[in-house]
Amino acid sequence: MKTFFLASFAFLLFAFAAPLAAADGNEPLIVRSQMSESGLELIVANLEQAFTTVSLENLDTEESVFYDRIKNHNGYSYNFQLDALPKGRYLLKVTKDKTVRQQVIVIAKNGVMCSDWK
Repeated sequence: MKTFFLASFAFLLFAFAAPLAAADGNEPLIVRSQMSESGLELIVANLEQAFTTVSLENLDTEESVFYDRIKNHNGYSYNFQLDALPKGRYLLKVTKDKTVRQQVIVIAKNGVMCSDWK
């Protein structure tokens, strides 16, 4: 009987905790990138239809290489053709409200290196 009550309590705890966490609205911005045959694939999720920007800046020249505004979407994906860019350091930035995610991309003669998302 004691096991039944503990199992029931655990079930109710997890059953009600999950929807409350999802309805909180303070979930983080989800950003992933991966190298593919055609370049760097960027995937952004959990936009909650909020105004979001994606930018790619050349850190050596401080020149904006790519900029896109996203409105009224929950997800977004884009494929960056890195072979079309000159060698150097780039900053990939995704901004939603006050949340900012950044990744440094280094294009060198022997390949492409990407930092972790910060």
